[in-house]
Amino acid sequence: MANENKKAQQASISRSLSLVGHALDALSKGLSRMLRIANALHNTLMAFIRHQHRLSLIRVALGVIRMRGLSGFRQSLRYFVQGSVIYDRWIKVHDVLTDDDRESIRLHVESAHLRLDAYL
Repeated sequence: MANENKKAQQASISRSLSLVGHALDALSKGLSRMLRIANALHNTLMAFIRHQHRLSLIRVALGVIRMRGLSGFRQSLRYFVQGSVIYDRWIKVHDVLTDDDRESIRLHVESAHLRLDAYL
């Protein structure tokens, strides 16, 4: 009898642990989804803030919603944000002058002055 009670307790504990594991998995997936949504919202807001013509951007957004609905707007918004983020990355990588670039520019300007002096 004691052995049966022990087995029943072990089975109950096993089921409880399984339920807790499933609950933790669901919670983890929910948190992961919330983080993705928060990140997308952050990227969208940052792209909107950086945009110079916000009013025209709002007009375009309303036009897209009228023509393509919310799903079309979501897709357009995704393209807008991705393009903005890609452009920002490009700027960070390519919009930097190195010492070699500065030296090349200095030499070019000097040679332009020399050519100009030859004509005067």
